[in-house]
Amino acid sequence: MKKILILSFLILTFFAGCELNTELSTIFEKNELPFSENSTFSKNGRFFVAAGTQVVEIIKDGNNDIQKTVIVDTQNPAWQFTGLTSYQNKLYAASTFMVYDNVNPLPTPVACNLYQIDVSNDTPVIKSTLLPDHFVILANGMATDSKGNIYISNTYGPSVQAFGLPEAAILKIEVIDEENFTVKQTNWLYEETIGGLPNGLQIKGNRAYLASNNVILKIAINDDGSAGTPAIIYQTDVIENIIDDFTIFGKKIILCELDNPFDAVVTGKSQLTVISTAKRNEGDTLTAIELADYGILPSSVSVSPLKSYKLFKPFSLLITDWVNGGLFQVSFQ
Repeated sequence: MKKILILSFLILTFFAGCELNTELSTIFEKNELPFSENSTFSKNGRFFVAAGTQVVEIIKDGNNDIQKTVIVDTQNPAWQFTGLTSYQNKLYAASTFMVYDNVNPLPTPVACNLYQIDVSNDTPVIKSTLLPDHFVILANGMATDSKGNIYISNTYGPSVQAFGLPEAAILKIEVIDEENFTVKQTNWLYEETIGGLPNGLQIKGNRAYLASNNVILKIAINDDGSAGTPAIIYQTDVIENIIDDFTIFGKKIILCELDNPFDAVVTGKSQLTVISTAKRNEGDTLTAIELADYGILPSSVSVSPLKSYKLFKPFSLLITDWVNGGLFQVSFQ
């Protein structure tokens, strides 16, 4: 199952600034994990992937082989998991109901079911709630703040078929009743403030970071919980490129950058771009890891924590690919 490919270039290590060799390995082949989208680590070091109708956990069996085990399955191809994040040992996953017709080139999202999955113990505790139907939601990115509130970047909206934008670029979800999983939903950031389609989303401290078309935006989370004014901290060199998802590691952002999305599926041009969030050189490109030669169109990237050393090499990058499927690992030597 695991194929090792040695990449022929050097990149800067995340830790000491010295150059290290990198290694790309295939954890799951493309047909073994189709529609792999968002991924997340829980606080106890377990790793989960949203893939089509399922949320799966990646584990090692008694023979030390990597396997996947299904945590949730909607068992309906119309209900697709498009967003996944975690707070402590609780996962939050968004499953969107998609409607296809002969008129619109893209599916229309008509409902969104939010799952809470407690993975504190071996047996997950699963709850779900249907978000209000007057919000048309496609959760492309999800994140949580220090209080456990959930934020959803809403890629599709009522006017998406006319290539417009959703009413809310980011929704904020507060759990107001844990036992019954009752939530309060508000529009946190509006479309007109971001100038593009919302995509990947991360939160670090009192700041949210959002991918929108070809830029990364930084948005302050104000003391009253409201959103500050978005500011661009990074823009791709090629304006037609898009940033799909990204992750934050220390004072660096590792982002999934794709060629023009209509070309990328054909050309396969993509890379992981590492940029700085340090004040003196915020938004500066530190390095890029080309993925085109391996036919990977990265949908998300996660950094493996030290506590997950039995599963993955510490501080390696875990990459999903929604278009082609699969799960991949970039590690450093």
